[in-house]
Amino acid sequence: MQTPSRTSFLYLLLTLLHLLPSTTAQGTISLAFQTSHDETAASASIPFDTLFPASKLQKAVSIHVNSASGIPISTSEVKCQCFTDAEGKQALAEPFGTDFPGAELGAEPVAIGAVFCSDEAGMKTQMEGVAPAEKVEVPDFVPTTTKTAGAETATATPDAGNEEEEPPTISLRFALSIDPSDDSSTQMRVPVDSVVPFSPDNKKPVFSIVALSVSGGGQAPSNDVLCQAFADAKAQKPIEAGFGMEEERVLGGELVALEAVGCAMLAGRGFGGVRGLVGLGS
Repeated sequence: MQTPSRTSFLYLLLTLLHLLPSTTAQGTISLAFQTSHDETAASASIPFDTLFPASKLQKAVSIHVNSASGIPISTSEVKCQCFTDAEGKQALAEPFGTDFPGAELGAEPVAIGAVFCSDEAGMKTQMEGVAPAEKVEVPDFVPTTTKTAGAETATATPDAGNEEEEPPTISLRFALSIDPSDDSSTQMRVPVDSVVPFSPDNKKPVFSIVALSVSGGGQAPSNDVLCQAFADAKAQKPIEAGFGMEEERVLGGELVALEAVGCAMLAGRGFGGVRGLVGLGS
């Protein structure tokens, strides 16, 4: 009986390996969707550098990049584009990246046909021959205060022509999992110098909070902003220390049920910092 040669064995091995499914990591992009202007949020992951038909994604009023994993560039360099169709022939809104709120899709939730995320060169190739996006009309939303079950809560309503300068708002992101590989999160905006109690429908266990950006009201200096999480709706029981812009505050190393969150200026806006927020929810 003839013994197979070493060359034949290697050829057979390479052939078998070629038939196996590829395990090369393509990388993924986690997208955050604002599904309404009251800051209801959802997230989904799509492959990097691949046109992704979005039939299973929720309708949204805006979309931005939340995080990335296993891609060859930094998250801040990711460029994305939404399309009205699954084939990516008609652009929807403007390109977007990590900046919040990202691409504004419309005054009401809009169906997304496809999403493509890549680097600048990949985006340029993908957009060849694509019909430009139509102008999106989005109403201005300003924070107002309403009473809910005896507590004050901030909501967003269309601007009715109020000429008073609206206060700056802070965009906060809440991580909903202890697992670092799970990028589940939700976002909301909090007016500066106020505490926002969570409604029963929006209470979710939170692992950490990070303040992403400041917008509106002439935009307060980001290094003057400090935020605080609370274990009660009346803002009497702070959880951990306060946190500044782009500073992640881990809430004790486990999932915590938040009741309220507030943000204030360090000085000069009537509160003297987060300490002035304590009791504001009463």
